[in-house]
Amino acid sequence: MRKLKPYDTDPDIPQHLPTYLKIAGHSIKAHEGYSAKPYRDTHGVLTVGWGHNMEARTHTVVLTNGEIPRETLLQLFHEDLMEADSDAQRFFAEFRYLPEHRKAVLVEMAYNMGLPRLNGFILFRKALYAKDWWRAAFEMLDSEWHREDVGERAVTLARILARDAKY
Repeated sequence: MRKLKPYDTDPDIPQHLPTYLKIAGHSIKAHEGYSAKPYRDTHGVLTVGWGHNMEARTHTVVLTNGEIPRETLLQLFHEDLMEADSDAQRFFAEFRYLPEHRKAVLVEMAYNMGLPRLNGFILFRKALYAKDWWRAAFEMLDSEWHREDVGERAVTLARILARDAKY
Protein backbone atom coordinates (compact mmCIF):
# COMPACT_ATOMS: atom_id res chain seq x y z
CA MET A 1 0.00 0.00 0.00
CA ARG A 2 1.25 3.45 -0.94
CA LYS A 3 2.08 5.79 1.93
CA LEU A 4 -0.09 8.90 1.80
CA LYS A 5 1.63 12.22 1.17
CA PRO A 6 0.48 15.44 2.92
CA TYR A 7 -1.15 16.67 -0.30
CA ASP A 8 -3.19 13.45 -0.46
CA THR A 9 -4.91 14.24 2.83
CA ASP A 10 -5.33 18.02 2.49
CA PRO A 11 -9.09 18.61 2.77
CA ASP A 12 -8.81 21.86 0.79
CA ILE A 13 -7.31 20.21 -2.30
CA PRO A 14 -9.78 18.27 -4.50
CA GLN A 15 -8.57 14.68 -4.76
CA HIS A 16 -9.57 14.38 -8.43
CA LEU A 17 -6.79 16.81 -9.42
CA PRO A 18 -3.58 15.55 -11.03
CA THR A 19 -0.78 14.91 -8.56
CA TYR A 20 1.23 17.97 -9.60
CA LEU A 21 -1.73 20.25 -8.84
CA LYS A 22 -2.23 18.65 -5.44
CA ILE A 23 1.49 19.16 -4.72
CA ALA A 24 1.36 22.76 -5.96
CA GLY A 25 -1.84 23.55 -4.07
CA HIS A 26 -0.48 22.18 -0.81
CA SER A 27 2.80 24.08 -1.23
CA ILE A 28 1.04 27.32 -2.21
CA LYS A 29 -1.10 27.13 0.91
CA ALA A 30 1.99 26.64 3.07
CA HIS A 31 3.93 29.47 1.41
CA GLU A 32 1.12 32.00 1.08
CA GLY A 33 -0.43 31.60 4.50
CA TYR A 34 -4.12 32.30 5.06
CA SER A 35 -6.09 35.38 5.96
CA ALA A 36 -9.88 35.65 5.89
CA LYS A 37 -9.49 39.41 6.31
CA PRO A 38 -8.41 41.39 3.25
CA TYR A 39 -4.96 42.98 3.63
CA ARG A 40 -2.36 44.80 1.52
CA ASP A 41 0.58 42.60 0.49
CA THR A 42 4.19 43.78 0.18
CA HIS A 43 3.35 45.43 -3.17
CA GLY A 44 0.25 47.15 -1.79
CA VAL A 45 -2.13 44.78 -3.60
CA LEU A 46 -5.40 43.97 -1.81
CA THR A 47 -5.08 40.26 -0.97
CA VAL A 48 -7.13 37.65 0.88
CA GLY A 49 -7.25 33.91 1.49
CA TRP A 50 -4.13 32.13 0.23
CA GLY A 51 -2.58 35.04 -1.66
CA HIS A 52 -5.63 35.81 -3.80
CA ASN A 53 -5.28 39.14 -5.62
CA MET A 54 -8.59 40.95 -5.06
CA GLU A 55 -7.65 43.61 -7.62
CA ALA A 56 -7.13 41.19 -10.53
CA ARG A 57 -10.84 40.89 -11.30
CA THR A 58 -14.21 42.10 -10.04
CA HIS A 59 -15.53 40.29 -6.98
CA THR A 60 -18.80 40.28 -5.16
CA VAL A 61 -18.08 38.93 -1.70
CA VAL A 62 -19.88 39.19 1.57
CA LEU A 63 -17.86 40.26 4.58
CA THR A 64 -18.89 38.98 7.99
CA ASN A 65 -17.15 40.87 10.79
CA GLY A 66 -14.57 42.03 8.25
CA GLU A 67 -13.86 38.49 7.03
CA ILE A 68 -14.72 36.55 3.88
CA PRO A 69 -16.20 33.08 4.53
CA ARG A 70 -13.74 30.19 4.13
CA GLU A 71 -15.99 28.49 1.54
CA THR A 72 -15.76 31.57 -0.68
CA LEU A 73 -11.99 31.73 -0.22
CA LEU A 74 -11.65 28.04 -1.09
CA GLN A 75 -13.57 28.64 -4.30
CA LEU A 76 -11.25 31.56 -5.17
CA PHE A 77 -8.21 29.41 -4.32
CA HIS A 78 -9.37 26.61 -6.63
CA GLU A 79 -10.04 29.10 -9.45
CA ASP A 80 -6.61 30.69 -8.95
CA LEU A 81 -4.95 27.26 -8.93
CA MET A 82 -6.61 26.32 -12.23
CA GLU A 83 -5.61 29.68 -13.74
CA ALA A 84 -2.00 29.15 -12.59
CA ASP A 85 -2.03 25.68 -14.18
CA SER A 86 -3.19 27.16 -17.47
CA ASP A 87 -0.62 29.97 -17.23
CA ALA A 88 2.21 27.51 -16.52
CA GLN A 89 1.23 25.48 -19.58
CA ARG A 90 1.14 28.62 -21.74
CA PHE A 91 4.53 29.69 -20.37
CA PHE A 92 6.24 26.39 -21.22
CA ALA A 93 4.86 24.52 -24.24
CA GLU A 94 6.56 21.26 -23.17
CA PHE A 95 4.94 21.41 -19.72
CA ARG A 96 3.07 18.11 -20.21
CA TYR A 97 6.38 16.23 -20.55
CA LEU A 98 7.78 17.41 -17.23
CA PRO A 99 7.84 15.23 -14.11
CA GLU A 100 5.23 16.07 -11.48
CA HIS A 101 7.59 17.98 -9.17
CA ARG A 102 8.72 20.33 -11.94
CA LYS A 103 5.15 20.95 -13.09
CA ALA A 104 4.25 21.85 -9.50
CA VAL A 105 7.09 24.40 -9.34
CA LEU A 106 5.94 26.11 -12.54
CA VAL A 107 2.34 26.21 -11.33
CA GLU A 108 3.41 27.74 -8.03
CA MET A 109 5.51 30.37 -9.77
CA ALA A 110 2.57 31.22 -12.05
CA TYR A 111 0.25 31.39 -9.03
CA ASN A 112 2.58 33.73 -7.19
CA MET A 113 3.50 36.16 -9.95
CA GLY A 114 1.03 35.66 -12.79
CA LEU A 115 1.77 34.96 -16.44
CA PRO A 116 2.83 38.49 -17.48
CA ARG A 117 5.61 38.58 -14.89
CA LEU A 118 6.54 34.92 -15.42
CA ASN A 119 6.97 35.68 -19.13
CA GLY A 120 9.81 37.99 -18.12
CA PHE A 121 11.86 34.96 -17.03
CA ILE A 122 13.36 34.54 -20.49
CA LEU A 123 16.62 32.83 -19.49
CA PHE A 124 14.70 30.59 -17.09
CA ARG A 125 12.42 29.43 -19.91
CA LYS A 126 15.42 28.94 -22.20
CA ALA A 127 17.02 26.70 -19.54
CA LEU A 128 13.77 24.72 -19.23
CA TYR A 129 13.73 24.01 -22.97
CA ALA A 130 17.38 22.94 -22.76
CA LYS A 131 16.49 20.69 -19.80
CA ASP A 132 19.26 22.45 -17.90
CA TRP A 133 17.63 22.20 -14.48
CA TRP A 134 20.61 23.66 -12.60
CA ARG A 135 20.62 26.71 -14.88
CA ALA A 136 16.85 27.08 -14.53
CA ALA A 137 17.22 26.96 -10.72
CA PHE A 138 20.00 29.55 -10.92
CA GLU A 139 17.79 31.85 -13.02
CA MET A 140 15.03 31.56 -10.42
CA LEU A 141 17.46 32.67 -7.71
CA ASP A 142 19.08 35.38 -9.85
CA SER A 143 15.87 37.38 -9.93
CA GLU A 144 14.13 40.28 -8.28
CA TRP A 145 11.31 37.83 -7.52
CA HIS A 146 13.71 35.89 -5.27
CA ARG A 147 15.58 38.85 -3.81
CA GLU A 148 12.67 41.19 -3.15
CA ASP A 149 9.46 39.18 -3.15
CA VAL A 150 9.60 35.59 -1.93
CA GLY A 151 13.08 34.93 -0.52
CA GLU A 152 13.34 31.42 0.91
CA ARG A 153 10.33 30.23 -1.08
CA ALA A 154 12.36 30.67 -4.29
CA VAL A 155 15.22 28.68 -2.75
CA THR A 156 12.84 25.84 -1.89
CA LEU A 157 11.29 25.83 -5.36
CA ALA A 158 14.70 26.00 -7.06
CA ARG A 159 15.84 22.96 -5.06
CA ILE A 160 12.74 21.05 -6.10
CA LEU A 161 13.20 22.02 -9.75
CA ALA A 162 16.84 20.91 -9.75
CA ARG A 163 16.12 17.65 -7.88
CA ASP A 164 17.30 14.62 -9.85
CA ALA A 165 19.21 16.85 -12.29
CA LYS A 166 22.35 15.34 -13.78
CA TYR A 167 25.68 17.07 -13.23
